[in-house]
Amino acid sequence: IEQLLKHPKVLALGEIGLDYHYNFSAPDRQKAVFREQMAIAARAGKPIIIHTREAWGDTLAMLREHWNGTGIMHCFS
Repeated sequence: IEQLLKHPKVLALGEIGLDYHYNFSAPDRQKAVFREQMAIAARAGKPIIIHTREAWGDTLAMLREHWNGTGIMHCFS
């Protein structure tokens, strides 16, 4: 992902975030991956496109704690 973000046509990192609706992976695992994806986007200086479903509180808390850039909320409940 980090290499792809260097391409001039890549404008953002997404769709990233938390989705608790189907419970395909544990919330703690999703949060760890989301945190790392935000770090990758920050290092690349790219905005993020956020997907959150049935995880609004955790998503906002993570953005407050780990994100200082721009982004778009793509999917939300």
